[in-house]
Amino acid sequence: MRVLSSRLVAALLVGVAMSSGAADAQALSQKTVIVIGPDAAGRPCQARRVYGDPLASGRHDRAYDLSCGRTAGLGRVYVFPADAGGRLEAWRLETKRTCDDGRPQDWSGAGLERLEGLFCGGDAPRLGQSAPGRTARISLAARANGAVIAGDAALAAAPALERSLKIFAGVEAEPKAGAPAGPRSALLDSLEAALGQELAGGGFADFVTLRKAAFENNSLWMFSAAELQFADAIRMHASLWPDDFSGRADLQSERALNLSNQRRFAEAERAFDEARVSADVSRDGFMIAKVRGYQALASLNEGRLEDMMGQSEAALDRLAEWSASAGEASASYDQTSGLLPPGQRAAVLTVQLLRARALTFVRMGEGQKARAAFQTAEAVAKSLDDRAGGWLLAGVAQDAAAFEASSGRTDEARSILVRALETYRKTAARTRIEANLLMDLGGVLDGLGRRAEAFQVFDQAFEIYREQPENRGVGVSRGQPYLAGLADAYASSGSQSDAERLFSAFETITSPAVAQTAAATAARLMAGDEGDVIRQWQDGDRLLRRALTRLSSLPVDAPASVREAAEASVEKGRSDVLRLQAEVDRKFPNYGVVTLQPVELKDLQKALGPGERTIRFAIGARGGVGLIVDRDGVFAFRTKLGESEVTELVNRVKGTVRDPDAEFDSAAAHELFVDLFGPVRDRLFAEGAPRRLIIEASGALASLPLGVLLTQAPEADPESWFAKQSSLVSVASMRAFVSTRSAGPSRGTRAFAGFGDFVPLSASPLDAAKLASSIVQARKLPPSCVGRIQSALERLPQLAGTALELEAVKTATNAREEDVYLRERFTDGAVLSSEGVRSARVVMFSTHGVFAADFPEERECLPEASLLTSAAEGSDTVFLDSARVLDLKLDADLVVLSACDTGNPEPIAPGESGLPSGGDALSGLARSFFYAGARSVLVSHWVLPDEDTVALMKGFFERLTRGEAAPEALQAAQLAQIEAGAGDPLQWAAFSIVGAPPAI
Repeated sequence: MRVLSSRLVAALLVGVAMSSGAADAQALSQKTVIVIGPDAAGRPCQARRVYGDPLASGRHDRAYDLSCGRTAGLGRVYVFPADAGGRLEAWRLETKRTCDDGRPQDWSGAGLERLEGLFCGGDAPRLGQSAPGRTARISLAARANGAVIAGDAALAAAPALERSLKIFAGVEAEPKAGAPAGPRSALLDSLEAALGQELAGGGFADFVTLRKAAFENNSLWMFSAAELQFADAIRMHASLWPDDFSGRADLQSERALNLSNQRRFAEAERAFDEARVSADVSRDGFMIAKVRGYQALASLNEGRLEDMMGQSEAALDRLAEWSASAGEASASYDQTSGLLPPGQRAAVLTVQLLRARALTFVRMGEGQKARAAFQTAEAVAKSLDDRAGGWLLAGVAQDAAAFEASSGRTDEARSILVRALETYRKTAARTRIEANLLMDLGGVLDGLGRRAEAFQVFDQAFEIYREQPENRGVGVSRGQPYLAGLADAYASSGSQSDAERLFSAFETITSPAVAQTAAATAARLMAGDEGDVIRQWQDGDRLLRRALTRLSSLPVDAPASVREAAEASVEKGRSDVLRLQAEVDRKFPNYGVVTLQPVELKDLQKALGPGERTIRFAIGARGGVGLIVDRDGVFAFRTKLGESEVTELVNRVKGTVRDPDAEFDSAAAHELFVDLFGPVRDRLFAEGAPRRLIIEASGALASLPLGVLLTQAPEADPESWFAKQSSLVSVASMRAFVSTRSAGPSRGTRAFAGFGDFVPLSASPLDAAKLASSIVQARKLPPSCVGRIQSALERLPQLAGTALELEAVKTATNAREEDVYLRERFTDGAVLSSEGVRSARVVMFSTHGVFAADFPEERECLPEASLLTSAAEGSDTVFLDSARVLDLKLDADLVVLSACDTGNPEPIAPGESGLPSGGDALSGLARSFFYAGARSVLVSHWVLPDEDTVALMKGFFERLTRGEAAPEALQAAQLAQIEAGAGDPLQWAAFSIVGAPPAI
């Protein structure tokens, strides 16, 4: 077997040296995003590679979208090789088609051979805009080093266009990117990247642009942006071509697989149902095969291997039938669409299915079949051109290399990855796909003992991950080998630079949805009284996302009035967000630094008090890395258990707590402690060591109150609870923690506001059916939900302990009578409108936590996660759900959710909330309260016994009132419960504090 040399690997990393201008131009050809510099208004501009532009149809042609600030679609830049005379003329004709009355425009083309300078104005130019109907633009073209660079842009972006020609020609160097400034709406970024400036009215050109952007973002793993673009494209397609069911099925299947890739499986299944209906109506053999094939890929995402094999085989058979019946030859193909010809699209689908089947064979332990499927997939992908085949070959290579490495054929794995990088970089560079290939190559090199080379590769991959416009981090499993290597390097050297390098790598691990929400809220709180405009912008962005999701979910046959109202809501939302975004830009230019930039080690150490330290875990498929940080230093360590093993132990612990007939699994509780904290046990429990531990974890570990772990073997001490040794705080991310600490304490004027002792349906004077009907109307549910909602409410009895709990807390805190909302006063309306909740430093809810997953028969009619309020006069709903909590405006140090399972990871539906979907731990109610303005939230992780919770909350609030911080008050209250004989974890261990309480 031919073995690739380390020299070739190095060449892949650094490229080949060339002369100055040509070298710069050649380097740029391998990049996807190029920094351009400011426009006329000072906004930072960049050029982003786009694919499928008809004017860039040559093998080596390139097209770029020009964006400035958060506005994309301002212009287009083309780079043509030396023999591109025909395409230059095509560009000129296209320019004149939209501007037949332009006038010559002089421009500074030093170092270039100027070929074109044209200004196209409007009837009444204003702020760079023509009169309605046409935009003032400038068109430039030049030749350098034999290549032609041409482009056009809106007038405000003219300086950036001129500079881009010089940069692509190698006459000027690419400027360094600065830190992000101003708020970044991922939604607007994605919409404007797709739509350019305002849509002209839903015409063909707008649809093609939108569809291209959706396919491109999907291929680059920017799933959230692509989801909205596909949804909007489906809507526009139905309007333009209501009878084109094949085209609609195409887009619907893409959106369905996109949802599956985001692990939103229930939504994906509904989307596939729509796609299947459209494909069947169309009778298009290829499209029927595609929908079935994509369902197979979704089955693989869910781990349903048998379904995947059956569906993929059926799809491949359908493709063969379609091809044999001359379907490929007769299929229509519009070359301006940006889509591949039908035969090539069939080849792409074939590669995707063969790759999925190979992965399934690997999981089934059938190595020979897996290798054969990988080889066939690679051969089919190589038959495509670079644009179509590059990303396919990259994906096949990743999976094939992982298989070969696991089989002990590491040299073969390395060769596969190096070849894939060479191929992929012919069409794109510095994308997530390239970073993933580099990470896999680094892992293989590390396994071969070539750590120095591996670190070079890892470093470059992490740099690319940090550049991504969406989902900029790397998953734990993929990043863990690099973290492990850095931890070993730091353990050997102990140097500050290695500590900072390791910390920076941890910051590149992707954060859960709740972390992003908490960081954005912290930025708002830091602004103090001026933060209202940030809240308005955040709400506007959320409402726009909600409006778009609802619009895209409308059925094709929705009444015109309904569709017009939905479209008007979107347009108003877009206008509001743009206006508010500009205001936030002006008032808070560093907003993006607070919410987007990784925190630095020195900033975290500065935020910590002398009595606390942080521990963060990154647990991958085969072990993990831990990192301790306090004010004086850093300590790294390795853990043995992988993600699946940790999940199994967490489920064993929680399962036996939840099951009243089961004995607590003390063995699992001790094993989990030994693996996670055993390597640093002596350091944690040393005399004089900080007693508060602030823990960042993800996955299953974030759903467990860690105080329930046992620090000693059960036979030695069955009650050696971790909670006896340390007060514990969970954080979603260090960025959110540091930012929230910087925001300072609440400025609320009231000490406390409490809500609870709800009026159940059985005790309500209201007619049960009428109440259920009003809930259905308020939530816009189908009439069939009336009976199911009534049935669910009848199974939620009164909780006598909630009244006792709130009375005890009221006494402990000396709260005023009017600040405690009980019985008929505890309604949704009271929560949303009360002055008490807006101005309280501590807010408490004591009620039922209601989760749709607990009601299988009623699930479609209930909110995913909610707090139950009173069935009282004037109520149109009794569910204070995650989406409604988002409307609260809090300034609270602490929100206490004394209800069952409030740490439940039930996702917030984007159509209801306007937030991107979560699904990770704490992504439901807790996330909503962080958004509303909570610095910390006390959540529960299982069912709460009434009597024990009353005593626990009473002790907790008595200590809070005496001035103890929340983590220490909770620890003391829990230990008091244990001392009083309530030693079962069900009775004392359910609660944990998440967020950023004051330092100690």
